[in-house]
Amino acid sequence: DQRPRSQDSDRRAWKDEFQRCSSLGRELKHAAQRERQAAKEGDTAADEKRAVATAIEAIMCFILAFVADDQSRALARQVGESSNWLSILAYWRVVKNNSHPYPVLRSLCYVLGAVSYDAIHALDLERLAVCPVPGEHIAAPTPGSDGDTVVSDENRKTLKEFLELKSRLPDCYKESQRLWLEGTRGLSEDVLVNEFPDTWSKRSRNYSERGRHQLKVGDYSGDFFLPLERT
Repeated sequence: DQRPRSQDSDRRAWKDEFQRCSSLGRELKHAAQRERQAAKEGDTAADEKRAVATAIEAIMCFILAFVADDQSRALARQVGESSNWLSILAYWRVVKNNSHPYPVLRSLCYVLGAVSYDAIHALDLERLAVCPVPGEHIAAPTPGSDGDTVVSDENRKTLKEFLELKSRLPDCYKESQRLWLEGTRGLSEDVLVNEFPDTWSKRSRNYSERGRHQLKVGDYSGDFFLPLERT
């Protein structure tokens, strides 16, 4: 059967892409830090803006890396894991704060945050579906025992994971909704037409294909739709 062999090859390719995009993201993150330091020393607005733009590129690379890892896990039939996406949030908040003087970059940063929170929410829902209910498998007290049930380390871990998921699900959903609203408000059709006429003119009008793009390793070019939406 060629299918399992092909799937193994695709899974490895996505894993390699995860490593490549992660490395590129780290390089851009360090470049942004150098540019920010240069801006402080030279007090130039151009360096400061470039530092923010470079940091946003770094976040894009991390997002691509995490998508690649999710694809690899899906091909291996593993349950989704949101830890990668959660790891980017601290850096994203720093970049978001630094982007405030630049409305378009700030709005793009909001959109990338919305994408990340959406991904966390979706993966946590997938995890919750297979997460055992706390206490479900705790053995009942045996006759003659004092009635106290000892909670094992495994059950404590299950309870901790369950409570984390329960807390994160509504929080991530609300945050993604807020960020989508803020981001798309700042990257409205009027803003895109007036500030990015060349990019706007190249948008696809084939709306029947929106959201149907099949991901291929290393191939992220092609039609794009504006204004930006979840698809």
